Amino acid sequence: MLTRPAPPLSTARSPAWPPLPAGARARRRGRGWRDDSGEGLEFAIVMIAVFALLISATGLGARWLAAGAADAAASRALEIARSVDGTPAAAQAVATTLAGSSGVISHVDTTISQTTTTTTVTVTVHTPFRLTVTRTVSGPRERFVPQQAGAR
Repeated sequence: MLTRPAPPLSTARSPAWPPLPAGARARRRGRGWRDDSGEGLEFAIVMIAVFALLISATGLGARWLAAGAADAAASRALEIARSVDGTPAAAQAVATTLAGSSGVISHVDTTISQTTTTTTVTVTVHTPFRLTVTRTVSGPRERFVPQQAGAR
């Protein structure tokens, strides 16, 4: 019966223990026992790149949502402000409510200017990520012109 030799007396394990036949050590390295130095650094570099992509995607998504909220709020505020019975205060309230309903907006600034023929609405939205999106829309003012008697 074959018996294994006793382990060495030192407390540190020898990489050659148990003793291997000639060429077996080279085969063992070739079959997956390899030097893993640098793998932690490679993993860290890859994870930094992945996190950078995730943060960029989150920022772009927030910007996209803020732009959509600003567009919708400016368009709806213009519809209200340019109507015959619309007031700038009502348009401003609608713009603030509509833009704030997206959940990404922390603050809304609305400016409405009217002349006798045009109405201009500027909506600026601010996100918690310090992004600012401004949308300006303008259109003709609606006015009621009574029909003159005798005109066809």
